[in-house]
Amino acid sequence: MDATTKNEEVISKRERQGNQDYAPFGPTLRKYKSGTSENEHPRELISNLTGYLLAAFDETKSLITSEMEDRHSKRDSSYVQSAISNSLKRSAGTNYQALVSYALARYLLQKNSAWFVEPSTPSQLKDDLSIDFKPEGSIHDRRTDGSNSSQGTDDQKDEGLPEVSEEKPPYPEEQDESDISEAEKELGELIEEDSDSNGDDESLVFQVEPDMDIILRNQQAVDKSMRPEPIILLSVKTSLVDRGGQAARWKLYFDLVSNPCPLQEKENCMYDKIGMKMNDAGKYDIRQGLVTANIYKIKYSDERYHSGELASGQTRSNTYMFDLKLSTRNDETSVTPHDWDHFTEIEKEIRLISNNYDLPLSKEDVGQQDLDFSE
Repeated sequence: MDATTKNEEVISKRERQGNQDYAPFGPTLRKYKSGTSENEHPRELISNLTGYLLAAFDETKSLITSEMEDRHSKRDSSYVQSAISNSLKRSAGTNYQALVSYALARYLLQKNSAWFVEPSTPSQLKDDLSIDFKPEGSIHDRRTDGSNSSQGTDDQKDEGLPEVSEEKPPYPEEQDESDISEAEKELGELIEEDSDSNGDDESLVFQVEPDMDIILRNQQAVDKSMRPEPIILLSVKTSLVDRGGQAARWKLYFDLVSNPCPLQEKENCMYDKIGMKMNDAGKYDIRQGLVTANIYKIKYSDERYHSGELASGQTRSNTYMFDLKLSTRNDETSVTPHDWDHFTEIEKEIRLISNNYDLPLSKEDVGQQDLDFSE
């Protein structure tokens, strides 16, 4: 498949998601489509996406409330309200990620771009970018309970797994199978797989997988197996206070393993002590970006929260390591600090990478390059 086909696949996938019988993404999708046009400037397709998410909130809440009340009509009201609350929390993140990927694919398609959004995460890419930790014996020796260190702690086994709300509805022992989201089912499967895979390597303490909600690649770089292949990884979050740390941690680890210490393998080298390894750190040139709706506490009555969380000290200290920091919110009350950009500026990053690697920006460029090469 070429870049156009892959972007069309993402668009089709998101439209199916929004047109199901019970589709929490449906209101957001409809708000976005009614506010954009195929004939307008491509940048408008990725402008102020937070506005569409917020505009769909009431309809999304009404949809979820109706569904939970019908589904749990024989339950007491506290159970139903908890189910509604959890569904709203889950849908906020999944709807936002779906909206950003859908808008970005439409933008690239309208630009006739040689860049594309990956329709799904390639398993090989996920394996390549996972970082293993195999510390020296001194770290293993700290475990005094006699348990198998290869299994890791609960926190270690959960690294890189899908985002799932920690709050559960009451009476979990009676929870219907229909209450369990796809993300929660996937979580259980991945924990089982992780346990099995760790057992194959007794020295592996844990593995950190990249947080890559959206993957941007160039078709020519893929076709020619370019090394290193430039890739843009986007971690897409409604807010940063809870989940931003996962992406930041992997970014710091990746910066270390892709720029190894010149004294590695010498006595007392810290790289060897912590045992941080990557199968082939030079295979990709990763530009990691953080994309946020910047809506943490936006519905609080205290107006101090309405400008967003980007200017807070916590946000600055937890996001300084990212190559790109992009906000999809640009209304009158939001604050966008100087080290953040609006999401529309991703266009500059795509152009910069294309220039640095002599890659085509559009499919017309691909044809021209092939012609020049043959002559």
